[in-house]
Parts: sequence; C-alpha cells; structure tokens
Amino acid sequence: MGTSDEIKSAGTLGLIGTILMLLGSFEPISSMGLNLTLDLIYLGLMPAYMFGFVSILLMLLGSFEPMLIVGLILVLIALYKLSKAYNNKYIRPYALAGFVIGMIGAVGLAILVFDYVIPILITLYLYALYGVPLSIRVISFSSLSLLSKIFFIIFSMIGYAVVAAGFGVFGNAYSELAEASRIYDFDNATKWYERVRPLLYSLMFWPFTIFVPPLGVLVLLLAIVSVILVIVGHIYALLGYRELRSKLRFLPLS
Repeated sequence: MGTSDEIKSAGTLGLIGTILMLLGSFEPISSMGLNLTLDLIYLGLMPAYMFGFVSILLMLLGSFEPMLIVGLILVLIALYKLSKAYNNKYIRPYALAGFVIGMIGAVGLAILVFDYVIPILITLYLYALYGVPLSIRVISFSSLSLLSKIFFIIFSMIGYAVVAAGFGVFGNAYSELAEASRIYDFDNATKWYERVRPLLYSLMFWPFTIFVPPLGVLVLLLAIVSVILVIVGHIYALLGYRELRSKLRFLPLS
C-alpha cells in the first residue's frame, strides 16, 4: 500500500491532467462548426461578414487540443502511481493502453486539423483578394488531390474510432480505481465515457458531409452532445481525484 503522500501526489497529477483533457475536448465542435458555418454562408443562410468572427471563435476552441495530449500524459502517470499505491495490477495496463490509443487518436486528429486549416487560410486570402462568393470548405477540398481527399477521410474516421476506443479502455482503468479507492465518482466517470462512445463512432463519418452539406447540422449536434458527455465524465473524474487528495481512502492490506 502506498503512502498518503504518494496517493495525494498522484491525485494532484490526475486532477491537473483531467482539467487539461477537459479543455482539449472541444475539437469536434471546432471542426464541424467551421464546416457548418461555411455551408450556411454558401447557402445564403448566414451573412458573409459573420464568417470572420465565427471562424476565429471556433478555431480558438480547436486550439486547445494540444492540452489534451499533455493531459493524457499526466493522467497516465497518475494512474501508474495509483496502480502501485493500491497494489492493483489491472489499473496500469488499462491506463497504458488507453494512453497509447488516445495519443494515436489525438495526434491523428491534430494532423487532420492542420491539413485542413492550411487550405482554409489560403482560400481566406483568395476570398479577401478576389471576393469569390463560394464556400471556403468546398474550394479548399475541391483543390486537393485525390490522394489528399482519401487521406482526409481516412484520418478522420480512424481518429474518431481510436478516440472512442480509448475512452472505453480508460473507463476500465477508472472502474478498477473506483474499486481500489472506494471513490465511486470514478465509476460515474466510466459510465459517462461509455455513453459517449457510440456518438464518437458516428462522428467517424463527418467528412462525408462535404458531399451532403445538410448533414452538417446533424453532425454538429452529435459533436456538441458528445463534448457535453465527455465534459460530464471529466467532471466526475475531477471529483474523484479531488476526493482522493482530500480523504485518501484505502483498502485494507490483503
């Protein structure tokens, strides 16, 4: 059994890491909101002058995604320490698997966003220079090669599928931690992570809204609901780490 200081230290790391993960959870709203905004302007349902304000706001939301990667690292370290402190052999492998899967998904989505934002910025310049009244998303995507289009769609699908799988594995780690620490906010976090997984799998197909723009509204709604569920799960994890630091509950030695 670990000392109270070791568990408190791990709880602090988990608390900070989960806060960073929470801040990095808004990327789906950023990407899909930008897509929908462009379509609304293209269809004449939103004035073009609104694009600058809305796009900056959405890109700011997406800019927090690197915090997700840092948060994943801190939570992995916290769960590794807690696995040793509680002498629970299951927390560590679940946490490591969740970290690897989550990192692959986060990096994949980051590459996807970078690959997508650059053409948008170029087209913004062309739009300002020539006043071309077309959807920036349609222009930028149409200008890509077939290989780049395939890359865009495959990376997006893999990214969201991997992130969904990562939540499942992390949920298993938190279930074991709840049993070891008797802090059942971690169990509640697992339940909310499980609820978001079907929605994340459905978001795998959002790139196809490029070909069917009206689906962008539905996809954005799914993204918003997904982010809300993830945030609720993170809040329960935060409550668990907070209680872990303050009460330091232990199981008796076996």
